[in-house]
Amino acid sequence: MNKIDISKYTSGSELITLLLAFCYPFIFLLANAWGVTTSSDAGTYTACAESMLTACECVGKDGQPYYLYPPLYPFFIAISLFLSDMPVKYAALYVQVLMLFVTAWLLLRLYFPRAVWFQKAIVLVLTIAAATLFKVYMYAFSEVTYIAFSLLLIAIYREFRKKQNTQFFIWLIICTSLLPMIRYIGLTFVISLTLIFMLKKEYKRGFILCTFSLLPVGLWFLRNYLHYGVVSGGHTRFAFHTLDIEVLIKSLSILGHWLNPIEVFYQAYYFRVLIGLLYVILFVYWIFRDAKFYQNYHFEIWYILVYLASLFVIIRLAHYNYNFERLLFPLHHFVLIFYLKLLWSAYRKINKYLFFKLLGVAIFLFWLLVRLRESLMYLYVRRFGLLDFSIKETIAEWWSLWI
Repeated sequence: MNKIDISKYTSGSELITLLLAFCYPFIFLLANAWGVTTSSDAGTYTACAESMLTACECVGKDGQPYYLYPPLYPFFIAISLFLSDMPVKYAALYVQVLMLFVTAWLLLRLYFPRAVWFQKAIVLVLTIAAATLFKVYMYAFSEVTYIAFSLLLIAIYREFRKKQNTQFFIWLIICTSLLPMIRYIGLTFVISLTLIFMLKKEYKRGFILCTFSLLPVGLWFLRNYLHYGVVSGGHTRFAFHTLDIEVLIKSLSILGHWLNPIEVFYQAYYFRVLIGLLYVILFVYWIFRDAKFYQNYHFEIWYILVYLASLFVIIRLAHYNYNFERLLFPLHHFVLIFYLKLLWSAYRKINKYLFFKLLGVAIFLFWLLVRLRESLMYLYVRRFGLLDFSIKETIAEWWSLWI
């Protein structure tokens, strides 16, 4: 019998990774002393979770039919409710904290395994702790759970490619089938994986994965149709008209906001568009120029492409609101990860030029401090309900909680 080697999971580097991954979820837990917000879509999720426990059925707010969203995220909240025996706003908070930890840990292990501790801390500040995502964290929304399972799927896929055994292929199918049951947009992972297998001429594996991964969500769609006469609700009419340039500009603006290093330009719409466009050009150039980059991250690249193509289909639906930043949030970590790797590649190229090296480091540190301040501000306001914010006062307030 083969023994499991646990030394790689108990090394000093791995323990530091675990500790760093735990930091932000723990701070987030302290900041949300009154639980997460359960209004808007979150109320539908939590109502469904409560109905799962009390009546063993999926029912939305005020007894409304539940079919607009998949059932797996409410199921996780229901488990948390059962184990904690606390109000649903706290049960949902515990799910958010757990998924934040899983996301942080997998992100560091997958993309920055050899980074030193302060580099890993910087990565977490710019990704997991990004203030942009706090508007999702503070609600009982499903994005965090979806992102955590996305990274888990990527980890399983990498292990499958290394070992090429049936066991990891089965786990790959299981994890792929769960993502559309958390958010319907998880179907993009099914499409992406199927495309990758087909491109590698692994047609049998691609067919098996696609068939069995679609089975759970297919049964859920059948349930919705038999009970309510709809597949998933929402928009049902498709608007056939030319590409609206506003969609593209809005997407680039959101991308530019995530990457913009200068706080004063946050409200400069077309400056953000320019930043986003520059990133896209550099990213595409990097894919075609560096074969090793594509080889290492081909799954993520195909997922991003399929995800964006799927969003184009979604926003073509009649009367869809162009305010779709939430739809882009599942790509946030991938965008920032590749951005950081792109910056590191550029830094190594200018390393011999002292002036450009110092300028690049100064801009990056300024960006890091701006993002850190934003994150602390959101946590502070959430915890104390005050709008006046300073880093010094925040540290003093948090320190007072421990003495």
